[in-house]
Amino acid sequence: MNQVQPANDTLHPQEELLTPFEVHQITKTSLPWVYRSSATGLLPSIRIPCNAGKGKRKKELVRFRKSDLWAFLDSCQQGERLSPITRRNSNASFR
Repeated sequence: MNQVQPANDTLHPQEELLTPFEVHQITKTSLPWVYRSSATGLLPSIRIPCNAGKGKRKKELVRFRKSDLWAFLDSCQQGERLSPITRRNSNASFR
């Protein structure tokens, strides 16, 4: 199985970052699917630490490189079978 890898390890200064809502709109998928696919590694994402709120839970902003999203969509169009980079539940299916 092929894994979708980020375009590269560094963020280009001109690289546009997308919010989960924007990815949801582009892919015409549900917002929960975007978050689950990010959490499992199916969709490459960037997690930015955030110190919002008084809770003890660690909070992060999730963003997506536009180039990584297009690479993911291209691989889906080519019929490649994708597997998450890391998977919490081996029985989960997000496709």
